[in-house]
Parts: sequence; C-alpha cells; structure tokens
Amino acid sequence: MKPSIRQGLGSLTPSTWQQIYGAVAAVGTNIVESDHILMDRFSARITGSSGTNNKYAYSWRRNRQTAGGSTNTWTDGDEIGGTGESDYAQAVNLLEGGNSSSLAYGYTVNASGDLTGQNGFKVSAVPTGTIVMMNALRGLDGVMSFQFSAPNPITGACPVPLTATVYDEGTYPLPS
Repeated sequence: MKPSIRQGLGSLTPSTWQQIYGAVAAVGTNIVESDHILMDRFSARITGSSGTNNKYAYSWRRNRQTAGGSTNTWTDGDEIGGTGESDYAQAVNLLEGGNSSSLAYGYTVNASGDLTGQNGFKVSAVPTGTIVMMNALRGLDGVMSFQFSAPNPITGACPVPLTATVYDEGTYPLPS
C-alpha cells in the first residue's frame, strides 16, 4: 500500500517522502526474499549443551561487557534454552551443520564418536563459558531461532600411554 502524500511538512516535500518510501520498500523486499530476518546480534555466554551425532543444542545467557579498570567483566542476563525451555530458545552452532553420526568437521567418526584412526579423540561441544556472537533470526514462519559460529574442540587422550622401549640392551627414557 503506497501512501499518497500531497502536501509537504517543512523540508519533507512530497518528493522526499517518495524517496523515503522507496528506501523502506526496497528493504522490505529484500527481507521478504530472504529465508530469515536478522532481528538482533549480541554477545552471549554458552551455559550448557546437549546433543547427539556431533550436533548440539546450546543453552546460553545474553551478556554485555562492562569496563572494570584494567580488566573486563561480563554481566549475564537470564539463561535461555535451559531445561524446561522450548527448543526454539536453544542455540545451534552453524559450524556443526554438516556433522552427522559418522562425520564431524570432515573427519569420519566411529560408533562411539571417536575420530576414526585416532581412538580416544572426539569432537566435543563448544565449552561452557565460551563467549560467542549470537544471531537472533525470525523465520518467515514467525519462529525465532538463535545461531552462532564457534569451533568445537577436539578432546581426548591417547588410549595407550607411551612406554620406555629397550633397544640394543639400553633403556631410552621417555621425552619429558
């Protein structure tokens, strides 16, 4: 619905109003043509995670950084996506999008989640306490979602510890 403006208001002449309307209409067209509308971008602290198949749902708290002399502190808001919250409130890590029960970041994984050929090591959830830039998006269906991008750590330990080996009847100590 295009308004018909016949009279200006000071320097807001009818032609200026048409330019303003044109700019707003162009933005509206771009938003309608995208899959999501970016509602907000803010910092958040990850407070927990749950999931399977190398994809996790994360609970989080919106926060803001406040100056505190020579160090910075974070002020947390309410926890979002925690136990009892709707699934929409939980955040997803966009970098986990291609992960599955047999693939994590392009590496194959076995049934227990260990990296194939690297038993004892696995791709873990983004650690609790990590500060991320969170995107709040509203889909065309009206549902709000929260997304961020952060690398997942590879955690674990060698399943068999190194042992000293005897060669030529000599003992060679393990490197320290």
